Amino acid sequence: MRSVLTRGRRWPVVVLVLLLLLAGAAHVLLPAYRPGVGTSASSGAEVEGLLALVRALPPSRSPFNGAALAQTEDLVSRWMEERGYQVQRVAVDHARLPEARRHAPHPPTHTLVATHALVESGPLWLVAAHLDSVKGSPGADDNGSGVAVAVTAAGELRQRPGASRVIWVFFNEEEVYLAGSTAWTDALPEEMAERIAGVVVLDVVGFTNKSPGSQRGPFPLHWIMPDRGDFLAVITLWESRELVGRMVDARDAHAPELPLLTAAAPRMVAEHLPDLWRSDHGPLWRRRIPAVFLTDTGNFRNPHYHRGTDTADTLDGPFMHAVARTLVGMLDQATRQSSQWQRQSSSSHQQKQSSSSSSSSSSSSHSQSQSSSSHSQRHSMSSSSSSSSQRQ
Repeated sequence: MRSVLTRGRRWPVVVLVLLLLLAGAAHVLLPAYRPGVGTSASSGAEVEGLLALVRALPPSRSPFNGAALAQTEDLVSRWMEERGYQVQRVAVDHARLPEARRHAPHPPTHTLVATHALVESGPLWLVAAHLDSVKGSPGADDNGSGVAVAVTAAGELRQRPGASRVIWVFFNEEEVYLAGSTAWTDALPEEMAERIAGVVVLDVVGFTNKSPGSQRGPFPLHWIMPDRGDFLAVITLWESRELVGRMVDARDAHAPELPLLTAAAPRMVAEHLPDLWRSDHGPLWRRRIPAVFLTDTGNFRNPHYHRGTDTADTLDGPFMHAVARTLVGMLDQATRQSSQWQRQSSSSHQQKQSSSSSSSSSSSSHSQSQSSSSHSQRHSMSSSSSSSSQRQ
């Protein structure tokens, strides 16, 4: 039968199909701006508590200032312990990081790993923020803001049932070739890596500028990004796009006033956008551990980025607290689902064991009535086989 579409009429259809494919690709690749609704629900005390943590951090935490980094480790460890967590210090192993070795601080730095009654099986969630700053900068936004949000969220989540499924990781030497996160991720046992359902990386999450023209972006994304720096960017790979959905749902439920810019890039596209890999999520992505990067976009918005003027008084406290509320809401929901999944999995496993045991007992009794006592001591599968052979 001849096609209804003649050759001359096929071109419009082909063009339409191509346009639909391009539209679909754009939906995947282009960032999506999600404006906030309403006003801040954060109290003055909550906001001030966050900013007080930023102010308390040592003002010069560069990898070249080992004493300041050691002081920072002590301070953050104490904060987490006061909130009910146990803190382990893992030395940053520079031996496997040749680029970072020549910049290794003295004394050596550590990655802080904080947990509360960590469960021995089932899915786990991680939250990460880096402790260090660049030389000559107080590092309020980069990354005192991330540390303060993580500590605040940890304190709130400690009161929730899912606290035992979350690991809080504070990396060091992010500013030196991502040394801390690279060493820790590379050394992570495979069985532990497989349990990680998702990682949230907090890096520069405290600066906003609502003026037109205040927001820029990396090439070629700057053509399609909003021009006002009022949003939190939520970035992941397409393979981990579920994490973006979780963050959006949590924002809608717990901090609707927080504007978001979400993006989930296919890995093959992200490989050609180096700005997408510039924090501690990079080593996790390379090991194919699902991770989402939360950021105010740093140097694409903040004129104080990596400068001596990056101080706490330039930060947007209500914005930071909205980030913390979103993070807590996401983790609370995710860990409840993880716990429910494990209970269902455990129940299913027990039912299978019970069914197997009943089947074995029934088969063994039937076998005993037809065979010698030696057959009754075999495994249920062997007993069934023996019984069947004797019936024949």
